[in-house]
Amino acid sequence: MKKLKVIGIIIITFMILLSTEYAECAYNASNDEFYYEHSYKGTNAMIKKVLKVQGDTVNYPEYIDIFKVVGLTDINLPWEYKDTVRTVNISDNIEFMLDDETFDYNNLETINIGSGLKTISGQCGLYNGNSHNEILNEYGFTILETGSITYERTPFGDFPALKNINVSENNRTFSSIDGALCSKDKTKLIFVPNGKTGKYIIPESITTLDYPNLGGVPYEDYPFCRCDKITELIIHDNVINEKQNLSFKMIELQKVYVGNKFEFSAKSFWDCINLKEITVGADHPQHTAYDGALYSKDGTVFEHCPQGKEGSFHLKQGTEIVDEYAFMDSKLSDVYIPSSVTSIAEYAFAKPGADFLSNNTKITDIYIPSSVTDIHYKAFLGCEDRIIIHSPKGSYAHEYATKNNINWVEAEPIVTAEYTDGKVIADVEYLPIRTDLEPLPGEPPIIDSQKLYIAVYNTRNQLVKYFTQNVWNGEYSFDVSNIPGAYKVKAMLWNDTDDLTPLCPAATAYVN
Repeated sequence: MKKLKVIGIIIITFMILLSTEYAECAYNASNDEFYYEHSYKGTNAMIKKVLKVQGDTVNYPEYIDIFKVVGLTDINLPWEYKDTVRTVNISDNIEFMLDDETFDYNNLETINIGSGLKTISGQCGLYNGNSHNEILNEYGFTILETGSITYERTPFGDFPALKNINVSENNRTFSSIDGALCSKDKTKLIFVPNGKTGKYIIPESITTLDYPNLGGVPYEDYPFCRCDKITELIIHDNVINEKQNLSFKMIELQKVYVGNKFEFSAKSFWDCINLKEITVGADHPQHTAYDGALYSKDGTVFEHCPQGKEGSFHLKQGTEIVDEYAFMDSKLSDVYIPSSVTSIAEYAFAKPGADFLSNNTKITDIYIPSSVTDIHYKAFLGCEDRIIIHSPKGSYAHEYATKNNINWVEAEPIVTAEYTDGKVIADVEYLPIRTDLEPLPGEPPIIDSQKLYIAVYNTRNQLVKYFTQNVWNGEYSFDVSNIPGAYKVKAMLWNDTDDLTPLCPAATAYVN
């Protein structure tokens, strides 16, 4: 009996000492599959590293021995498994995922999240989190040294093959729609997997996008971080944006529709180097779009030409200012500026700050009308030796090119035509400045010898009606809605003084 009492006292003493040890410090341990830390609060465990994988699936367990697995952090998969893992299952007991290397799998396609997860990358603030150390302290794990905390990546940001993040219906913090991570109520889009390809439409229930703070610095391209395979993005009309410095970095994006409520700037798409077309909701309060490019709402400021556009580009008539960085790193070959433009801003054809040294614009020819009377001296910074300015002789652009040692060629007149709403709109540009005639005060220098000839043909190519008008640089409208049989319209620019010599090739528009 005395022996039993002694044994009992020893066991109780051992348990007290053991619990005291847990209360004062955490310690690391491992089994065949995982390296983990045991909490000094209760019997919780936090997995730090995967040691062995069976097949192509990693199953993060609910328990390791007697320890309840409540978290994942600092996980690095052994090199031999980086290309074989296809699926990751996170058990219902796991409540947090921390640090910037929670996963590192090259061919991971699916992540299944259990019902317990409520904090993802707490230090980075990806969602619903305090700092790393606050969370580690809450659960009784060893806090991290300040220098060991990194902010550059997030748990789901480096999986090029990831297509689906699935969340248990019983999870109280997160949900998923079409494989994307969302808030529980499905109104906030948190993360779109890197492996999504082709066209992506933001789900209808989503009204906001989530932007984490990485060490106090906004992660500007969330929730589309490293979504390099999406080629078309639709941001529907009910989505709002709460970050003014939003920046999409979607390398393969070619088309984007931006809804009426989504606030953004021209800078938002600077890093989408293959973007060819921007479309904006008709009721957007800040911007409008024309021919796939971005303008201010009233159409007077040209804000951004998508960097993936190629070939020739004509700014729309009515534009008054070419804004800064409007043609940054453009793949266009030539740009035509209309006679409504008066000013070309600083860096209009350049890159920000010191980046002008890497100006990658492919533009070689820029057509500038005589209406332009202000060109910033840094408008073409970094590409002065590669461009040719075409403008009327004696114009401000001519003087600017000469002063700044930029190649200059006298511009040939051009005329363009398009049919819309029963009218043919003809645009005349780059007519030469006449120094032998003085215009009336406040009037454009209309010259009797330069005429616009509008010829309307039927389907048999027979002339059914024509218009003539003295013209100067600018836009002219002709109503053809009531002309019987109207099928095709030709706009021609003539000089009456020498046997009707055409000043430029004719332009053709077809009546719908």
